[in-house]
Amino acid sequence: MISIGLDAISSTVVQDIQSISKKGSIGLAYFYCDVSDAKKRNVNDILSSLVVHLLAWKPSNHSLLDRAHEDCMNGLSLPFDDKLQEALRELISNFEMTFILIDGLDECLDWGEVLEFIEIIHGWGLCQCRLLVTSRKEQQIVKSMVSMYPFEIDMSQMPVDDDIVKYIVFMLNYCSELKEWGPEEKVLIRKYLSAKAKGM
Repeated sequence: MISIGLDAISSTVVQDIQSISKKGSIGLAYFYCDVSDAKKRNVNDILSSLVVHLLAWKPSNHSLLDRAHEDCMNGLSLPFDDKLQEALRELISNFEMTFILIDGLDECLDWGEVLEFIEIIHGWGLCQCRLLVTSRKEQQIVKSMVSMYPFEIDMSQMPVDDDIVKYIVFMLNYCSELKEWGPEEKVLIRKYLSAKAKGM
């Protein structure tokens, strides 16, 4: 199953899955694409992170890690994407249920490359895999996802604005870099950011 949301994955979603995961053989791997961090915007970064997350959830899979280490000349080279994909598929299959979360798809360097990777995961047809992808509603991304019949959640219609306002107020009151701003300026900032949030 693939879901596409139109907002950043909140830490609440991850925490909820983590609490469920403690009750059985459930794996969780997530990746936050970040436009300001070049190391968090391509397929290899996503793959590596997902594999490491799932290995952490089930350390007994160390033989898989040992094989990957040997394939990379005992750590002298980095693994190729196909090897990481193979490892990811095997790790997903080792859980009764696996949740894969990719946040901020629209912030990736190459949408096409990442969308191809998502199609590969979908194409595996692993019944235990639950894939959640969030992105702004860019037409190229929406068109590419259509063939995978995603379940779409439009976060701009969800009641998340209150949480955003609370975060803005907290940052305005406690962020050391904003202490120089006066009360009137902070009110204007809060009003402007709250009005423009629209679930983002």
